[in-house]
Amino acid sequence: AGQSIAEIGWHEGSLALWRDGGVRIIAFTGVPDAVWSFAVSGYRVLPRWLEARKGLAFDDAMKTQIRDIAARIHELIHWFGEADLALDATLADTLTRSELGFAANPAPAADDDDE
Repeated sequence: AGQSIAEIGWHEGSLALWRDGGVRIIAFTGVPDAVWSFAVSGYRVLPRWLEARKGLAFDDAMKTQIRDIAARIHELIHWFGEADLALDATLADTLTRSELGFAANPAPAADDDDE
């Protein structure tokens, strides 16, 4: 019989999983706080993903999945940062409609409610 995940925890870059009885199954080191805390609409992705797997067997496939999701979150954080830099640069040096080859802004349409 394999070990199953009973508890999860993170402290100063180390992610640990325990089985029943408080026996540690494994510890992953080098998990940044940004990865552990990464949230979408208040949903902390990695902790919630792990919580949903409590009671499941911990095997090599699970170990690979944990590493994969942590790596994907880390990559998302990187690309979000890159997108912010590109947006900042774009906003600092925007092009005019004329420079883009567009016609000048059309006059606003008359509001029919005024009649």
